[in-house]
Amino acid sequence: MRLTRLAVTNYRALRDVSIPLSHFGCLIGENDSGKSSFLQALSLFFSGSKLPASRYFDELKPIRIEVTIEDIWYCPFPFRIATIPPGGPAARYGDRVVITRPWMQRLSQRDMAC
Repeated sequence: MRLTRLAVTNYRALRDVSIPLSHFGCLIGENDSGKSSFLQALSLFFSGSKLPASRYFDELKPIRIEVTIEDIWYCPFPFRIATIPPGGPAARYGDRVVITRPWMQRLSQRDMAC
């Protein structure tokens, strides 16, 4: 089992990014280009933590982190991916699974007032 793609929408410096992952990875970029945000998004995907408003690129839109996993038959532990419900947060395409985790900012009545 291996991660082959990470897509992030509306998280910190990452407005809408999709990055293919290989067996070897190296993040290179200028300061404030999103390297740390990319790694934090991957960590957030697996932890499912709650987020403060400062983590949203746009507080009115949801954060969406999507991971593609391939070569599932190599998984060394029980992985119940076959029981994904239709229309759920994951989709299976042969030996590839795409799992999406969304976060939505909860706005108060005061924030929604015009």
